[in-house]
Amino acid sequence: MQRIASQIPYIATIPFMLIFGFSLLFQKLGLTALAAIGVFTISFPVNIVLSSIMAQLAKKYMVKQGQRMSSTTETLNNIKTIKLYSWIEIFRDIIYDRRNDELNMLLKRQIVMAITLGSLLFFPLILQLTCYSVYIGFGNYLDLPTAYSIIAVFNIIEAPLRQFPIFIGNF
Repeated sequence: MQRIASQIPYIATIPFMLIFGFSLLFQKLGLTALAAIGVFTISFPVNIVLSSIMAQLAKKYMVKQGQRMSSTTETLNNIKTIKLYSWIEIFRDIIYDRRNDELNMLLKRQIVMAITLGSLLFFPLILQLTCYSVYIGFGNYLDLPTAYSIIAVFNIIEAPLRQFPIFIGNF
């Protein structure tokens, strides 16, 4: 509840930041700003889906870790009986299998995390490259003051793209 309460003001400002940023982009670039909107509409849902997958894998990892810990605890609690009946290999195999399941889940989780972090760095770059390419492709000249002001506008637009998937992963 504390996380939600602390992040609500920022989440509430996201639509205003996007509207303000895209209106400034339209003012500077004209209709070529539609390319930026296209990239943004693709990247925003992709990042949300990736972060929700990451959250699901984190939950599954915790379940696998709990199963392994309960098997290990059960084995340690009954060590005398296990040694008496020579069940050491059986319980060792059970613990190793659960540990392998846990490590496989951890690997999947880390791969998705790497893809998510890569997309958080990749999409803002593609957003800028696409917008500049379309602007120059339509025969416009990109001078230095325009380029710097467009970079400032991109920083306004990209802030929700960088922050919002983190909010989804926390919930």
